Amino acid sequence: VRAALAHQPGLHLASLSEVSVLKGLVTTDFVDGGSLEFDVIARTLDVAEIGTTLALELVDPATERRHYRCTAVLTAAPLSVDAAGDLAQPSDMHTRTGNAYDGDVLFHGAAFQMIEAVSTTGTAASLTGTAASLTGMTASLTGVAERGWPDEVWVSDPALLDGALQLALLWTDHQLGARSLPTGIKHVHIARPPQPGTHTATLTAVRTAQAMVVCDITITGPDGELVMLLEGVQTHALGNR
Repeated sequence: VRAALAHQPGLHLASLSEVSVLKGLVTTDFVDGGSLEFDVIARTLDVAEIGTTLALELVDPATERRHYRCTAVLTAAPLSVDAAGDLAQPSDMHTRTGNAYDGDVLFHGAAFQMIEAVSTTGTAASLTGTAASLTGMTASLTGVAERGWPDEVWVSDPALLDGALQLALLWTDHQLGARSLPTGIKHVHIARPPQPGTHTATLTAVRTAQAMVVCDITITGPDGELVMLLEGVQTHALGNR
C-alpha cells in the first residue's frame, strides 16, 4: 500500500485487486533475527478520470523472481467503502474451544497470533458437526498496536489482514479437513487506517471445491465500523491430514 502511495504522492488508495501468490517465500532464519530483502516494483498502467491504475510486484533482487503481484487503483479523493451485508455480528454463532494455534492448521509464532477467539456461524443444524450447514466464521483479532509491531505510520493494518487470512485457513480446514495456504484475493478495500483495540473479522462462505475454498471477510473496529473488506479470498489445500 505504501509503495503505491509513494509512486503516486497525493492520491488515495481505492482498492487492491487480483492479489496473487506466484511463489511462496522461505524464511529459514527470519525468526532468529535474519532479514528479508525484496524490491517492490510499481508501474503505472493507466491514468483516467476515475483513477490511476498501478501494477505492483514483490521481486527477489537476487533471483529476479516475482513472488506476489496485484493491481492498485488510486483516486484524487478518498472513496467510501460499504460492505455488501450487515456489519452486525451474526446471531447464530457457536463458540469454538481450544487454542487455534495448535501448530497444525495455524503454525504462527507469538508475534503473528492475532486471533483471540473463534466462532462458527450457521443454523442449529451446524451443532451436529455437518460442515455444509455452516455459513461462515467470526473471530476476535488484534492489530499492529496490540501485537507490539514497530511504531510506524501504517496506512493499512497488516496484522489484521494476516489474522483474516488465518481465519480463512481455519474455515478451509473446517470445510475440507485439510491444511491450506492463501493463494489470492480478488479485491481488498481499506476503509480507514489502523484503529486501537480488538477487531471482529466476519467470514462468509462463497464456494468450496475439491481443493479450493473461496470466502469474503469483513473486519470491523471496536466501534462496529468497517475497517477492511476482503472479497474473493482463495485458499488451496495442501493435502488431507
